[in-house]
Amino acid sequence: MVTDGAARRAVRRLLGRRICVPAVWLAAGAAVVPLAAGATPAVGGAASTLAVRSSTASTLPLAPGMRTFAPPEGQVYTGVSAPIDQYETFLGAAGLRRVAIFDQYTTPNGSFGWILDELRRLGVTGMVSWSLPGNGTLQSVADGSEDAYIERQARTVAAYGRPLFIRLDWEFNGTWYPWSAVGPGGQTVPGNRPAEYVAAWRHVVDLFRGDPNVTFVWCPTLYDVSPRSGLSLGEWYPGNAYVGWIAVDAYPGSASWSWMQHGTDALDADYAFAKRTGRPMMIAEWALSSPGTGDDAALMKAFIRWMLGHPLVQAELWYDYDDAASGGANHELSAFPRSASVLRRMLQAPRILDSLAGATGGCRRRAGRRDAGRALPARAYDRPQRVDDRAVSGLGSRRASR
Repeated sequence: MVTDGAARRAVRRLLGRRICVPAVWLAAGAAVVPLAAGATPAVGGAASTLAVRSSTASTLPLAPGMRTFAPPEGQVYTGVSAPIDQYETFLGAAGLRRVAIFDQYTTPNGSFGWILDELRRLGVTGMVSWSLPGNGTLQSVADGSEDAYIERQARTVAAYGRPLFIRLDWEFNGTWYPWSAVGPGGQTVPGNRPAEYVAAWRHVVDLFRGDPNVTFVWCPTLYDVSPRSGLSLGEWYPGNAYVGWIAVDAYPGSASWSWMQHGTDALDADYAFAKRTGRPMMIAEWALSSPGTGDDAALMKAFIRWMLGHPLVQAELWYDYDDAASGGANHELSAFPRSASVLRRMLQAPRILDSLAGATGGCRRRAGRRDAGRALPARAYDRPQRVDDRAVSGLGSRRASR
């Protein structure tokens, strides 16, 4: 059996970097290095480039979209991305018996099978972070060259028969993944332009159409790509008929807290975008870091206040990996005891949910273990909202200076 550790090691070998970078990085020559704690990235201003241009809005007739599995208004799923063998350690540090969403990574063009087996064994709803670089460009996904592989994964997921979040080719607006449109030196990557990303995304979703247990998570990172490329983040948006959740990866301390809230394409802008699309929002990766923030309980409180102060944020997943051996930082919650205490208090609030099946109460009122990960009946709160992509396309445009 392929383990999650083997999957992540394979990704590191192929990508030459840790599986996920913190929120904001600067490119220095061919290397990508994190900003110092408290630093502010060089950006072209606070105005958001989160505009869905008409070229990327859905050309299909108004469609209800896909099922989201979103909780009732005002409630939040708690989750984690962690090695399988570290799952119980995280639960202990967080004061939980389980999480609502457990995220796992595929290898590049890898199988879902072992991940779904582990989710079934643990009795937890999963999110698959799907590394789909195709043959090296997204054009190979969009033109059908990878259909046999993608259809195998769709059949595997259909046989699984339980709710599943799929975070396809995340952090696309960075410069560090094979599906990035812009390389570390600022060069455009042929075959990976935003239009090709959109075409690839739509093609994949179309191959999964008809599966009522799948929702797709569109997930940029807090990184202002526009100074290097002139691109706006909204150019990557596939359209409401193809997206279940708007997500973002945001690591406290990777830039100044002020910029993380108010900077170009930062948290406030992402939230406004989610609100306009009518989709729930997920913080798909967040964590403290050592070295980096250290055990900064005040920063933890600030980030939690931001999440809980924005009602469309309906899922949060802590990134519980120790990436020090691969040149990154340790993000394991157990390494930050004071901050972990802050998070534990948050997770005991009635609005925080540790199960999709138990979506009527908090972590103190738990559904039975047998309920976790089971297929759920349709409910009013997870019926897709009818939001016309043509209306979304008029939300703005690239900055005039571009």
